[in-house]
Amino acid sequence: MKKGAFEQLKATKSAFEEIKKKLYQAPVLTVTNFDDLFEVERDASGVEIRAILIESKNPIAYFS
Repeated sequence: MKKGAFEQLKATKSAFEEIKKKLYQAPVLTVTNFDDLFEVERDASGVEIRAILIESKNPIAYFS
């Protein structure tokens, strides 16, 4: 390996691709029933915004 060169192993590349895939997919925790009521819990600070979509007291999706 040359000085300053970076060698990416197959396992490293595979792990990186898996992380990217998980970051780009919307997190869904359960299937929704549109006959039930939904609640949204949110938290906003000077640093980040978080929200949780809740149906029948169960989290359905979140955003952070």
